[in-house]
Amino acid sequence: MSITNIAGAVSPATTPKAKEINDTSSLDRKIEQLKNKRITNIEKHIAQLEQQKGQESRNTSSNDIKKRVDTYEAQPPQQSAGVYQVTHDENGRRIIQVDESCETAQGQPKAKPQDESEKPNIVKTTVNTDKVDKEIEKLKQTQTQLEQKIAAAKEPKEKEKLEAQLAQVNAELKAKDNDTYRQQHMEITEQKVVSKVGE
Repeated sequence: MSITNIAGAVSPATTPKAKEINDTSSLDRKIEQLKNKRITNIEKHIAQLEQQKGQESRNTSSNDIKKRVDTYEAQPPQQSAGVYQVTHDENGRRIIQVDESCETAQGQPKAKPQDESEKPNIVKTTVNTDKVDKEIEKLKQTQTQLEQKIAAAKEPKEKEKLEAQLAQVNAELKAKDNDTYRQQHMEITEQKVVSKVGE
């Protein structure tokens, strides 16, 4: 045996086990590098998000401060509020008087008192919902009759037919038994022109 053969046999790089260890260690290094890159990217992204959040919170906090701050603006006291005027009596107490100069300045004509001969015309209207109420009462009677017939029915076909009729009556009753339907179908039975209120 030569010395080179012994040295080659002993060299850790040439044995299969040594190659496997070198391969796994290089993979471990690559994985570690990828992890470090990802962590660095995530940290950068977090820093960017925190900066954006900081800017937004500064903007919103300044807006909130502007909204929350009350301001006081001094105004001279008003002695007149349109037609009314604040004055003082001989004891120094405040009183409110009607400013007649404003009324005449606006040129509004004063209201004329109504003559006794001129009376308002009032139209008296009477409405009647009896027809709708009778229709609803008839539907309710039909409903109770059908329920009794269904309870007494022995044949399945007859029972199904009666149940179909009952469902139709229930739907019609549901549509008609309300104030809206009554108002739409009420009858105006009388109109009368009256010269005095309460006549």
